[in-house]
Amino acid sequence: MADSLFIFNEIISENELRMHGTKDTIRKMQTGTTKGVTITMFKRSIYLRFAFVFFIITCWLLFRPLQASADGGAPNLAYVSGTAEGISAIDIGQQKVTNTLALTGDPHTILLSLDGRLLYVTQPELGQVEVIATKTKQEVCKARIAGKPTLLTLDPGTNTLYVAGNEAATVSALDPTTCAVKQTLQTQGGVYGLAVAVVGSGIAGGTGNQIWVADEQSLKAFDSAGKPLASIPVAGGPDDAITGRIYVPDMQYMQLDVLTPVNGDMRTFPHEPGRIIQLDGEPQAVAITSDGQLGFVPLDNGRVVMLDVPGRQIVQTFTVGGMPHFVVTGLYPSLFSLTPQQATGINSLSTLLHYGGAAVIVLVAVIAVVWNRVRYYRRRSR
Repeated sequence: MADSLFIFNEIISENELRMHGTKDTIRKMQTGTTKGVTITMFKRSIYLRFAFVFFIITCWLLFRPLQASADGGAPNLAYVSGTAEGISAIDIGQQKVTNTLALTGDPHTILLSLDGRLLYVTQPELGQVEVIATKTKQEVCKARIAGKPTLLTLDPGTNTLYVAGNEAATVSALDPTTCAVKQTLQTQGGVYGLAVAVVGSGIAGGTGNQIWVADEQSLKAFDSAGKPLASIPVAGGPDDAITGRIYVPDMQYMQLDVLTPVNGDMRTFPHEPGRIIQLDGEPQAVAITSDGQLGFVPLDNGRVVMLDVPGRQIVQTFTVGGMPHFVVTGLYPSLFSLTPQQATGINSLSTLLHYGGAAVIVLVAVIAVVWNRVRYYRRRSR
C-alpha cells in the first residue's frame, strides 16, 4: 500500500491536486489510482511467477539426458533366423509372419539395433557377417570372418560388433556401420560363447565395458581396447547357456525348463526346474520380450511358439519352415530408410536443435523479465 501511495504521489503533482478541489475528490482519485496501481503490480507479479516456472521447466528440458531406453521399448517384431526363406519377421500385434529376408549361408545368430533399422546376421556357410537395412532389405555392409561365424554380441558403449565361430581361435571386433575390422582378439581355441559386460556408468556403459569369451579351455575377459583382463580355466570347457538362467531350451526332452533365480542369501536351493513347458519339437533358443509379457521359442520342425509369460501358456504357433536357429525381438523399422552415416548425422542435428532450442527459450524468458522491469521503472520515472 505504501508503495502504491508513493507511485501515486509521484504521478500526481501538487498543482494537479489543487486543481481538483475538495478533499473528497482527491480521496476518490487516490482510491481509484491506488486500485489501478495495485492491479498493475498484481499482473506484474503473475508475469514474473510464470516466467520463473517457464525458466525452471526449460532448464529441466535443457539438461535432461537424450538417450534411448536400454531395450528400445516394447517390441513390435520377432525376427527368426534359419527359416525356409533365411529370416522371417513375425508381427507381434498381428500374430502372423508378415515379412521375410531372403538370405543364404544358413543364418544363425542375429541381433537388432535398438531403433529397429539394422539387422546383424552371421552366415557360417558363407564365412561372413552381414548388416541388413530392415526397411529396404538391402545390404549395408558385410565382412569375411574366419571359423564359420555363428556368434554375435554388440558393445553399446563403444558401438563395436563382436563376431566369432567354433572353428577359429579369434574374435573379430567390427564397426557395425561399415563392417571394418577394428581389432582381433586371440583365444585358446574355438569360441562357444560371447557376451558384453556393461561396466561403465549409464545404460550403455562406455570404454570401461568388458568382452567375455568362452573358448574350448577357459573363460576370458578383455577390455574394450582388446587387452586381456582375466582367464579362468574351466575343465572340459564352459557350456553355453543361450538364454541365461531362467528360460532354458531342453532339446533332449523337447521342453522349456523354467529355473528359479537364486542368490547368495539362500540357505537351501529350490528344486529345479521350477516348472516346464512341453513343446512338440526341439527348442533351439528362446527370447523373452523386454516388457516380460511374451516369449518366442524356435523349434527344429520349422515352427516358432509364442508364449504368454505371465499366463504360463502357449498362445500361438507360427510356421516359418526350414530349421530355425535363433530369435530376437525389436521395434518396427523407421519410416525413413537411412544409411548409418545419415542416421548419425540426423542424431547429431537433433541433439543440436534440442540444446539450441532450449537455450533460445531461456533467452526469451530472460528478455521478457528484463523488459518487464524496464517498463516498470519507466512508469515510475514519469
